[in-house]
Amino acid sequence: MRLEFRTLTRTVCALALAFLFVMGGALEALAQGRGRHRGWTQGRHRGWSHSRSRHVRDDDWRRDRRRIRRFQRRERREDRRERRRDRRRDRRWSR
Repeated sequence: MRLEFRTLTRTVCALALAFLFVMGGALEALAQGRGRHRGWTQGRHRGWSHSRSRHVRDDDWRRDRRRIRRFQRRERREDRRERRRDRRRDRRWSR
C-alpha cells in the first residue's frame, strides 16, 4: 500500500481544524458562564412567580383549591354513576 505525504498532511490538518473548532466552541461557552449544565430555570421562561422569592409567595390556597375541585369532580362523577345505576335498575323492574 502506497501512502503519499500529501494525503497524510491533509488528514492531519482536517483533524487539527476540527479539534480547534470544538475547543473554540467550548471556550466560548465557558466564557459566557455556561458549562454543560445550565441549571433548571436558565433559558426557560418560568413566569412572574419564579422571579419573586419563594417565601413571599404562598401556594397553599392554590393547592387547596385544586384539592377541593378534585373532590367535587369525584363527587359529581359518583353521583352521575349512581343516577345511571338507578335508572337502569328502575327500567329493569318497571317491565
